[in-house]
Amino acid sequence: MRRPREFGRMIKASFVVALALYVPLVIVAYATYGRGVQSPMYETPEISELPMMRVIKAATILPMIFTYPLVLTPPEAALERVLGVDERPCPRLCRVGLRSLFVVFTTGVAILVRTREHFGPLVDLVSSCTSTFTAFLMPCVFGLRLRGIGGERGVGRLELCVNIFVIVAASTGAIFGTIQAVEALSALGGGAATR
Repeated sequence: MRRPREFGRMIKASFVVALALYVPLVIVAYATYGRGVQSPMYETPEISELPMMRVIKAATILPMIFTYPLVLTPPEAALERVLGVDERPCPRLCRVGLRSLFVVFTTGVAILVRTREHFGPLVDLVSSCTSTFTAFLMPCVFGLRLRGIGGERGVGRLELCVNIFVIVAASTGAIFGTIQAVEALSALGGGAATR
């Protein structure tokens, strides 16, 4: 951001625009259709084709499209370093090919999970495999590794027991979460591509 001091104004403007788009629609939709309003709201048949609904869909989708390169650039760059793309005969061509594979992969995932039935289990799978590690396991492991066990600055017995409990509980949750998500995705089968 060129002028970080303007960040606060930008955030406030974003909230105002979001409220201006959503609040009137929510009030009218719930006042008119009551419990007939579906979640997400744009799936309610009576209002799905309204011009305001198209604006809301665009306001939801466009930021995702524009942030796609920001989100994928770090893992792409890391994979390029691991694969030694810069040392290859045609580094630019290799980079374009690798980044194109990323786009194909994410497009394939988006096609597979385009229905609500498939999206939930995929998020569960990703959370079981990543969030558990970043939120629970790694902080405990790194804390124990950095401070050590025992000694003057080391971790005491109670703190060690708490860390071990968190590691065991999180690992168990990750295992069961992964199994459940894989079973849910397997039960759904390949039906995502046909819907």
